Amino acid sequence: MHIRHLLVRFDTTPNNIGMAVGLVNTSKLIKDASDAMLSAFESGDTKNIHSSAETIINLIAGKQDPNSYKDWDEMERSVTPEMVLVFS
Repeated sequence: MHIRHLLVRFDTTPNNIGMAVGLVNTSKLIKDASDAMLSAFESGDTKNIHSSAETIINLIAGKQDPNSYKDWDEMERSVTPEMVLVFS
């Protein structure tokens, strides 16, 4: 492991981005989904609460885990693989 693997490039990460860069990007997506979930909760929007929860689970699990990365709320859509920057 070298500094360049953390900041610039790592061959096994999605799009070969640096590991720290991927972590920051994924953290931002999780924060955005958490904010959306809170707003949905405050307005009583159950559908978007479930959608945001699914997004958070899928971002944490990553597409590499087919048992955890899925359409949890069965609304026939989930986070796209392009959005998931979590590494396994």
